[in-house]
Amino acid sequence: MPIEQQQAPRDVKAPLPAPLKDGRQQGSLDLISSAWADAANRTFGVEFIGVSGGLAQSAANAAGFRDTMKARGWTSKFYWGDANAWESDWRKNNNSYVDNVDIVFYTGHANSWGWVLSPPEDNFLSDAEVRAKAPDLYGNNNLDWLIIAACGPMQDPHFTSGINSAFDRWGKIFNGLRVFMGYGAVTYDQSIEGRRVAELATQGWPIIDAWFRAAWEAQPTYNNYGPPNGPRIWVTAMYVDGWRYDRIWGAGATLPKPPPGRPLWLMWSGT
Repeated sequence: MPIEQQQAPRDVKAPLPAPLKDGRQQGSLDLISSAWADAANRTFGVEFIGVSGGLAQSAANAAGFRDTMKARGWTSKFYWGDANAWESDWRKNNNSYVDNVDIVFYTGHANSWGWVLSPPEDNFLSDAEVRAKAPDLYGNNNLDWLIIAACGPMQDPHFTSGINSAFDRWGKIFNGLRVFMGYGAVTYDQSIEGRRVAELATQGWPIIDAWFRAAWEAQPTYNNYGPPNGPRIWVTAMYVDGWRYDRIWGAGATLPKPPPGRPLWLMWSGT
């Protein structure tokens, strides 16, 4: 059994990490060099639901992302799994956890409306809960790129049926967030997505292309579900207009934080 499944319980009374200050240029579409971000400033976080959700490969998937990013000079700010992957890290205390790093990778269980986490708050983060925190949404503090490697949550009537628009559910969580990546169907538990997307993104691939390639390698073409969860498996990305080819820090030229009010795009492809 992987070590990552044996985390000691978190201390509910432990002090929260101090939020980072994001001093990047804002409001310009000119490319800026990502070389400014040394290893201490290129930060990531990982959360996963594994054995608690019956997912045997999830811990290895999460560890692959963590280990690859650390090997490429990034700093891990948090790495929490199963009972330690608290819903409050994404909502009540998001400015100290999820919105306190540049990129977050989650793997576990999800559906059209959100993803599974653990108490001490509740055990599911929904789109409505995130929107309810407006204007304290994702990216107003630090978060640039979000990956949800789980079933859904971006089912959309452009490529399936029986569901409302992905923009209705997730479009309003952007407040400085550049790209939100995931799936638009039920996917299969496996161990390579995290490692592969981290490898490609740190080698200079645009983050969306890195995610799509990782999904193509990890997932089959079809599942055994009907709409809106299948039968075709779709890899997806929702991104701010103009940020389609954004790269992560240290992997080439990177755009600054998106200014408020720019339109969003949804991109999808079969795996």
